Amino acid sequence: MSRAKLGTVPVLSPVHTVTLFVPSLLWPETGDPDAYPGPRLPALETLLSRGSAAESACENEPAWLCERFGVQKQIDWPVAPLAFAGDGGEAGADYWLCADPVHLRLHNDGLILLAPESLELAEGESRELTGALNRQFETEGFVFHAPHPRRWYLKLPQAPKIRTVTLKQAIGRDVNRLLPEGEERLRWHRIFNEVQMLLHAEPVNAAREDRGVAVANSLWFWGGGILPASRSSFDAMQSDDPLAVGLARLAGIISAPLPVDGGFAAGNNTLVDLRDAEREFMRGNAAGWRHALETLETRWFAPLFDCLRAGRIGKAVIATVADGRRYEWSVTRGVRWQIWKRPRPLAHHAGNVLHRHDPARLA
Repeated sequence: MSRAKLGTVPVLSPVHTVTLFVPSLLWPETGDPDAYPGPRLPALETLLSRGSAAESACENEPAWLCERFGVQKQIDWPVAPLAFAGDGGEAGADYWLCADPVHLRLHNDGLILLAPESLELAEGESRELTGALNRQFETEGFVFHAPHPRRWYLKLPQAPKIRTVTLKQAIGRDVNRLLPEGEERLRWHRIFNEVQMLLHAEPVNAAREDRGVAVANSLWFWGGGILPASRSSFDAMQSDDPLAVGLARLAGIISAPLPVDGGFAAGNNTLVDLRDAEREFMRGNAAGWRHALETLETRWFAPLFDCLRAGRIGKAVIATVADGRRYEWSVTRGVRWQIWKRPRPLAHHAGNVLHRHDPARLA
């Protein structure tokens, strides 16, 4: 799939709005010294402190993106066909599941799922493993695709009667309690086990084990659905995330990869999808998450604040999702005059919103 190129010079228009969607903006443990040490993040903290805050229920990050593009939940949020489109595939009218390769680690009596990034699979390894899976499940009518070594997809002959848990929700947890639920759950538990047995015997994994690196010993099935229609008030998108790119593609919005050094695409309503912090969050790496935010401060938050002060954009929105809630801070170009609103540390904002709706916390 080709992507039209966008200019990255902010337009001189007071109606120009930029929304930065930052999954995992807030680390859940506000007292963690690796997550919330100095130095501060002055531009981000000023934007949050001077912004008009709003919140509402929102299941997760895929839900935020889908809802902003007019996509309704099926049994799952239909991440698989949309992300496959974003990865350059043609989903057609078929039913798709994400089938991401993962490593399961035995811990006590459970199996803990590690992030796909921990595998660092090569393209050749992905091709060999998906080829073996296609041979094994040919009689089921399953077709596995691997457009990216970390992102695999499964095309099914018909929609299964299951609901799934997202990969992000499963990482670091015992998967035995998170397997598909629904009318066909037992069949999919069997498929889950059959996949593990097949991958265990594959030469690719034997070679990886000999090298002392993590093996792809399972798949995580999630985000199933058929390709929906998509529409949005955004007219420009900057993202490297396949779900976001797939949504933009279906909505007819011009999209471009994130520029290395930042810079906002020209448009009246631009969405910038930033995933650096999310990747470290999924690894459970608090120090890495903090470093990712510091990079975003330099490349995105500080330039956004400067553009607001100079009047080169009219409105900025910082958006994230945490604990089943959507949080958005909207700031207009009058931010430069609001000097009485003292910037507060990111830990302060996290403490204000995280777990606010947790019954155990409120008890």
